[in-house]
Amino acid sequence: MLSLPTAFMKTIREVHKEKGEKWLEDFQQLIHECEERWQLEIKPPFDLSYNFVAPAIRKDGV
Repeated sequence: MLSLPTAFMKTIREVHKEKGEKWLEDFQQLIHECEERWQLEIKPPFDLSYNFVAPAIRKDGV
């Protein structure tokens, strides 16, 4: 389970209101689907305030 930076979550809620809250609620499922689809492990995100950016490692280690 990935933890999102507090400032990031605050910005998403302030800018996108209900849609942002829904996106945050669905975030873990979205990450899981991305990891499954592209056979990745998504690592903790960089500490940004608006965009979600995170490193990832493929299942083959690359």
